[in-house]
Amino acid sequence: MSGMRLGTALFSFVAVVALSAHAQLANQDFESGLGAWSASGSWGTTTADAWSPARSVTDSPGAYYANNADTTLTLTAPLNLSTSTRPALRFYHRHELEQSYDWARVEVSTDGGTT
Repeated sequence: MSGMRLGTALFSFVAVVALSAHAQLANQDFESGLGAWSASGSWGTTTADAWSPARSVTDSPGAYYANNADTTLTLTAPLNLSTSTRPALRFYHRHELEQSYDWARVEVSTDGGTT
């Protein structure tokens, strides 16, 4: 991928929930920083590559991530989807993962992360 370094992930998140025809329950573009997100590891914003106006979030701003890194980016407050129909999560990402060594995943919980 052009402009990408091995060990770098860039994300722009938009959580879209169908409350009406096109309503959005949450929208995070990282223009004001991590805001509603809690980060473990060295997550930060970057202007190196972005889907939203000028910023995205990366697990290793300005550097490669360390070997055996296990970092997370978690919403600080839960989203209440109890009245929504067909909720959907949409996010834009670019990554370069080393096959059989690097992984990325999205986790969703219905019990506040207990299980």
